Amino acid sequence: MKSAEAKLTVRLGNPKVATAALKALEPDNKQAPAGLRIRGARRGGGVTFRISSEDNPAWLLSTLDDLIVCLQVAERSLKKVPA
Repeated sequence: MKSAEAKLTVRLGNPKVATAALKALEPDNKQAPAGLRIRGARRGGGVTFRISSEDNPAWLLSTLDDLIVCLQVAERSLKKVPA
């Protein structure tokens, strides 16, 4: 199998929301299977993830899907919390 890489950038509009969303996803990203690497960083009011899969390119697609869903949930939850 060939390796695959992707970059996902999501603008959340608020640095505090972006930081909280990144921290909420961090535990899952650290426990990725061998051969799958996920690196996240806050950029202003958004987050950027770099994902690489050495063994299974299909993992890349499912990881991107999971990240998008988790970010949507985190953003909705965090917007309900008073500033």
